Amino acid sequence: MSRIYAGAANMLNNNFRQIDSRGFVGFLRNDSNPNIEELIEGYVESSEPCIGGVCYNYHVKRLPKAETMAGGLPQRFVNSLQIQATTGGFAPFPKPVGLVYCGSFKNILLGMANCYFITELINGERCQSRFEESSEEERDTILSCIGAELKNLRGANVYLMDFAPRDIILKGTGHPIFADTENMEFHNNGNLEEEMKQKQISQSREDYSQYFTKEESMDRAVKTLFR
Repeated sequence: MSRIYAGAANMLNNNFRQIDSRGFVGFLRNDSNPNIEELIEGYVESSEPCIGGVCYNYHVKRLPKAETMAGGLPQRFVNSLQIQATTGGFAPFPKPVGLVYCGSFKNILLGMANCYFITELINGERCQSRFEESSEEERDTILSCIGAELKNLRGANVYLMDFAPRDIILKGTGHPIFADTENMEFHNNGNLEEEMKQKQISQSREDYSQYFTKEESMDRAVKTLFR
């Protein structure tokens, strides 16, 4: 397995245990449910391919083959580990619980084995649904909360590049949890801060264009996100 988790070994070794049994290979958090292996096995065997869903208190997502064929661990899993290490686990992302491959070691290396990314289950409302039903004033409030979290992440040298409403869960009164960790960058070079922020602004105009169709309202939304 060392060829698979090269580059993330330290982060894995501190918090995860390796599993290799019953046709499943991967990693699970040391503090996860003691019966999680049986739970995940039952979920995988009963689920339709390509469908993510809930298993006990966890969310299980079957990753597209494109994410598992490049060699090494899937980027969204590595990013999740790095976020936890960088922020001490207090960042607005679901905590990674495990990564499980279903298949032979040969198929894993060839990128042919099914791969399941397991995170803690976040209960809340999809930001996309809230946006579709909200007034412009309510959207501004949500954007302010999202923008505050993005600013905090930039302060920790974490630059999220995918924060579309479809990938955000709102907890309670509107605290955002970013569900997608595939596209992000980590930089501690202060000279790149403005460049990275501009990349986020450009991406936000694309991700939020369907909700702010007029240029004036789009400019206002971007200003709210990046105060």
